[in-house]
Amino acid sequence: MATIDGGSGGGGDKKGMDDARVKDIAGRLQKAKADLAAAKSDADAAAQRLHSAWHGPDATRFQGQWKKESTNIDQCVLDVTAMVKSLNADIAEQRAASN
Repeated sequence: MATIDGGSGGGGDKKGMDDARVKDIAGRLQKAKADLAAAKSDADAAAQRLHSAWHGPDATRFQGQWKKESTNIDQCVLDVTAMVKSLNADIAEQRAASN
């Protein structure tokens, strides 16, 4: 079975961590998190601008739906933050064990 990084994932694979590669992946996740947070901020601003351009029950429904659903994006940002933190802790642990 193939793995995310293109490896075979078979039982014969070498165990351990390529800490440089994992650090690179953590950095990519950190950038993706920042991009996601920026996109959420832009979308929040666009939704806010709708207040002056759209009135009535449909507009109110949309605003409520955006407020509710956009919390999923906030949670995703928090989850990726936790993943990056975990990866960085694993890297530090690996480096400490290797010394």
